[in-house]
Amino acid sequence: MKLLRDKNFISRSLILTGLIILLFSLSVDTFKGGGQPASFGFRQVIGMVLGFLLVCCGTIFFLRNSDSSLRELIQTHKTSLAVFMAVALGLSWLLYIYNAGIRFSPDSVAYQSFALKMHHIADFDTGATWPPLYPILIHIVMYIQRFPAGAAAIISGLSMIGVLTIFALILCKYSNDVALIIVFIASLFFWDKFLYIYTPAWSEPPFAFILVLALFL
Repeated sequence: MKLLRDKNFISRSLILTGLIILLFSLSVDTFKGGGQPASFGFRQVIGMVLGFLLVCCGTIFFLRNSDSSLRELIQTHKTSLAVFMAVALGLSWLLYIYNAGIRFSPDSVAYQSFALKMHHIADFDTGATWPPLYPILIHIVMYIQRFPAGAAAIISGLSMIGVLTIFALILCKYSNDVALIIVFIASLFFWDKFLYIYTPAWSEPPFAFILVLALFL
């Protein structure tokens, strides 16, 4: 009963439980423990969301009940904490989209076709109506992952890491409330409209990163 009254114990338990659930949900297919990569399914998504929410709740609870010296230490390193959280969320999306598989639209098929021509026959002509940067990025990443859909998934994940990191830096610039920063980063990551543009093989994710980077600089 004493442990249950210990607020620090409760917050640490929430963080530890959330991390275990989150890491297990993300890694079970990566290490071939959950079947084929395409089987990254709804239960694992629920586990990822639940684990992350537990970590956030435990962290906020811990910050609200910590002593003044610890609060000052956290406040001093708020930028590092925010960036770490942004990168961790971006990496979780990279693992998810790489294992679950990126989606396709007619535009996606065109981009993949251009990237294949660039990679195999060095034909960089995309015509007058298609932007060349995205197929070029896929072509470059194909030196690491030769399948164009896998390369597009990597670009999606890296773009999200960049966008979330810049968003975290902007929040740290204008707010001193660490708990509020955590809530805002989590809200952006779990916003369905935000995730929507990172699901298909589209040019929007790298364009969004370049745009927010230009605005931040």
